[in-house]
Amino acid sequence: MDEYGRVYLQTDTGFGLVHTMDMAYAADAVEQGLWQPQDVLAADLPVRFGYVRSPQELQKKATDKAMQSRARG
Repeated sequence: MDEYGRVYLQTDTGFGLVHTMDMAYAADAVEQGLWQPQDVLAADLPVRFGYVRSPQELQKKATDKAMQSRARG
């Protein structure tokens, strides 16, 4: 669980955010002792689990950087 109360799962098929509609299932798993939540910082998750929160934002930064390089040279 991150500092905003969002719950994530790491499974055999990958890492993901638990949808609000599925929180009851997550709570049941915790209550049954099947899962122990760990505190995490949201900012650490992309590096830790190898994902990009916003591919569109990443593309924009790359485009901006390329344009700045062209302007200099």
